[in-house]
Amino acid sequence: MISIRSLAAFLALVSLTVASPVQLKKRGHFSIKQIEGRRRIRQGPVAMRRGLQKWGAPVAKELEVAVASVKNGSVAAVPEEFDIEYLSPVTVGDRVLQLDFDTGSADL
Repeated sequence: MISIRSLAAFLALVSLTVASPVQLKKRGHFSIKQIEGRRRIRQGPVAMRRGLQKWGAPVAKELEVAVASVKNGSVAAVPEEFDIEYLSPVTVGDRVLQLDFDTGSADL
C-alpha cells in the first residue's frame, strides 16, 4: 500500500516536471558519411571446410571435390514477359536450371 508521504512526494515531483518546460535547441542539418565496406564473396563449401579444419574435424572427400569446383563468376538475368521475374541459367552437375534469384523484397 502506498503511504500518503510517498504519494505527496510523487505528486510534487510530477508537478515540478510538468511546470518546467525544456527548451530544445534545433539543429540545421546533419550528414552521415558513407564509406565503402569490404566486399567478400563467400562460398559455402570453402567456409565449411575452413570450419572443419579449424576444429580439427575430418574433411570428407565429397567436400574437397565441392571446394575444387567452386568458381567465382556472374550469370545473366533474363527478364520474362512483363518483367515478372528474371531467370538465370545455372549449371548444376550436368543439368541447366533456370533459377529466379528473388530476395522477397517489395522494392525490387
